[in-house]
Order: sequence, then structure tokens, then C-alpha cells
Amino acid sequence: MLADRLLRPRLLAPPDGLGASIRRVRAGAIAAHWRGRWSPTWYVSVTSMGAAGILAVLIAYGAVPAAIPSGYDTIAYWTARLPNPYGDPLYGHAQTFFYSPAIAQILALVNWIPWPVFLAGWAALMAASIVWLARGWAVLVLLFVPLTIELLMGNINLFLAVAVVLGFRWPAAWAFVILTKVTPGVGVLWFVVRREWRSAAIATGVAAVIGLGSAALAPDLWRQWIGILADNSIRAIPGELAIPFAPRFALSVALVVYGARTGRLASVPVAAMIAAPAIWEHSFAMLIAALPLMMRPEAWVPTAQRAGSTVQSGESARPAMPIE
Repeated sequence: MLADRLLRPRLLAPPDGLGASIRRVRAGAIAAHWRGRWSPTWYVSVTSMGAAGILAVLIAYGAVPAAIPSGYDTIAYWTARLPNPYGDPLYGHAQTFFYSPAIAQILALVNWIPWPVFLAGWAALMAASIVWLARGWAVLVLLFVPLTIELLMGNINLFLAVAVVLGFRWPAAWAFVILTKVTPGVGVLWFVVRREWRSAAIATGVAAVIGLGSAALAPDLWRQWIGILADNSIRAIPGELAIPFAPRFALSVALVVYGARTGRLASVPVAAMIAAPAIWEHSFAMLIAALPLMMRPEAWVPTAQRAGSTVQSGESARPAMPIE
């Protein structure tokens, strides 16, 4: 596949004999390094990074006309001030914060800075997420309308996409997913179905440790947060995709199980998006996580968990499930 060939790093051939001089090896390595550095793929990647970054900052400052106010969701993170980050308890309203108190406590470290600086920094992080996920295709994926809306709204869907991709190799990244939108954490079932118990324990354990530490500091906030989630779970949310949560969650579970059994990594971000508490137009931006998982699946799965190797399960060894 063309995309795979462009994104796959080049392998250097070894020296053509044991008698090759150190100078020749060094010169060849330097030449190969600069050929790769100035390749068309490098140009596209740098151009994409610059374009995505400039666009994100322009959107943040309102220089790009749009029907959606810039930072519509981002302002909720900036105004989530302790000791009462949950001002408006109705989901879907402007400036509403619904993530766990642990996230509010982390945001307290940065949401004291002026709003324009906070918004520009948030936009820069979103641009960096797009470039990291899409690499040389960052400019093209901006044509995906939900992604453009996400840049305007300033939600965390791009950060969730990054966490899902990283979570395959570093399961602790799932803690961010669980402590923010909670239900997209259904992706952790990937490890359970594949009997990767250590990864499952890390994913849930890190989230639990952070949550318990946060609860020890602010137990009342955790009681308030749980109550808000319970209250909003039984009310209709204006503007969201009108598909009830229960069948969506059941579908996401089935999708993760199918993907885990067949080794299709890209099924996980799709399932995580479907399992979101509410689906808006920009929620589909999370699907960008499927790009690196489809283009280079071997980069995100440890060698011991790929087909052809064996994985220890209790007393006996078993073949690893396939990865595609």
C-alpha cells in the first residue's frame, strides 16, 4: 500500500564486507540519514505540521470564520476551577465540565493562565495530535469535516484518539480515557479477550490508583460527580446523535470482542467512539486513531503478542492471536 510504503521507516543495508572501513560506514550512514531527512515524505510531514498548527491557532483566535464559536468546549476546561468545577449540572450546555475530579485537579495546574493563552495552547496540542496520528497525511485529514469541527469546538476527542493508540503499547494511557469520558474505556476489553492480563491490570489499575488518590483529596467532589452522571444518564441530551446509549454500548462491546479475536486494532477506536456517553458531529474525530493502527499495526503491539509467538497463560504457553 502506498501509504504504508511512505510511512514505513527505511532500513539501511549493512556494509558489504567485514573489511569495510569505519570511514566508509560512517559516510554511508550520514548520506542515508540526509537522504531520508530530505525525502518527499519529510517535506510533506513538515508542511502538514506547519499547516495544521497555523490553522489550529487561527481557529483558536477566531481568525477563521465559523458558525461554531471557537473554543466552545475548551472554555469548560478553563472554567473548571476548584473547589467547585461542576457549575452547570446539565450535559450539553456551554461551559459544562463532566470529567472526573481527578481531571479537574490536573487542570487546576494550568487553568489559571489567561484564556487566550490557554486556548492557543489547547489548539497547539490538538494540532500536534493530528500530526502525530496522521503524519504525512495531516493536511488531507483536515478535509474530514468532524475533525475541523473538533478543532473549532476544542473537545478532547483527538487526545482520546492518541490515548487509544498509545494504550496498545502502554496500557496506562487508558487511564485518561476512563477518567474523562468513562465509557470509551470499553476498549480495555481488548486485553481481556486476548488474555493479556498484565495489560488489562495496568490499564484499570492506573486509573484506579489515580482515582483513589483524587478521592482521598476531594471525596465530596467524587460523590457530586457520580450524582451528576447518574442524573444525566436518564435525560435526553439536545443536539446529540439520537441513538440510545444501551444498544450503542452493546455494539461497541461486540466490536471490541470481534476485533480482539481477529487482531484488528482499528476496531478499538471505532468501538470507543460508539461507546461515548453522547455522540456529536465532532465525536467522529476520534476515528483518526484508526490511521496509525491500520498503516503500521506492528508498531503498537509488543512482539510477544503477535501471531507466531507464544504468550504465557498460567502454567502453559499458548499461541498469540493474530494482529492485522
